[in-house]
Amino acid sequence: AMAPIINTSIRGLNINDFHHPIYAMLRYGMEEAKKNEYFIMYSLPSIGWLRLFKTFPKFGLPVVYMQTPDCLQINIEAYNSANLYHDYYLQVSNFNSEYDQLWQEAIKSLGIKFAIARYSKWLKWKRSGHHAFEVRNLKNHQLIGFIVINKSGLVIDFLARTIAEMQMVLQLTIQHLHKNNLDECGVRLDCLKLMQTHLVDNVLNSSAQQHHKIDFRFAAVCFSLSEKIIIDKDWFMMPDD
Repeated sequence: AMAPIINTSIRGLNINDFHHPIYAMLRYGMEEAKKNEYFIMYSLPSIGWLRLFKTFPKFGLPVVYMQTPDCLQINIEAYNSANLYHDYYLQVSNFNSEYDQLWQEAIKSLGIKFAIARYSKWLKWKRSGHHAFEVRNLKNHQLIGFIVINKSGLVIDFLARTIAEMQMVLQLTIQHLHKNNLDECGVRLDCLKLMQTHLVDNVLNSSAQQHHKIDFRFAAVCFSLSEKIIIDKDWFMMPDD
C-alpha cells in the first residue's frame, strides 16, 4: 500500500468516519487481496501516519504491526582504513542468477522468517538506477553479498550470508567510496545512512566503523490478512522495500 489518494473535494471529511474513502478502499483492497491469495499487506509510510494506523481495528481493519527504526550514519571521510579483506574485491552489481542462490542461503543462515524475496528479477526491477555494488571472492569469484545506495547516501538494500560477510561488504563499500567519492552526477557522498534494524545493529556492533544516530526515524507497518500468518516483529526490511 503506497498511499491513499482521494479527490480534493472530499479530503475534508471526518477521518473518524467508518465510511471514509481511505478505510473503504483499504477494506475493499484487503478483501480482493485475500481472494487472490495474498495474505500480507505492508507499507512504509511517513512516521506521522502511525497514530492513524493504530485506530484501524475500529474501522473494520486488522491490527497493524509497526516498527519505527532510527537512522544511523557513518562518516565516509572518517572511515577505518585497515583493509582486512585482500582476498575479495568489489564491483558494480549485475543482479544475475547467482543472487537467487545468495538469497536462499541467506534466509537459512541469518534466520530470516519474514521479508520480501530478494530474487534477481525483483532486484533488477526495484534497485536499478541506484549505486549497486557486489563483493566477490578473488580466487573463485563467488558472490559474497551486495549493497545498494541511493543518491542521498541511504542504504536501501544490503545482504550477505552471514553477519561477518555483511560487515565485509560494508567495509569494502566505504573504502571504495572514500577513494572514489563521486556519483554519476558529480554529487559527493559524505556519509552512508542505514535503517537501524536488528540485523544492521549486529553488523555495526561487530564493525570498526564509527556510527551515530541522526534526527530521523523510519516507519514500517504490516497487516496480516490470514489467521495462519503470524508476523515476526523483527522482520527483515530495507527503506525502499
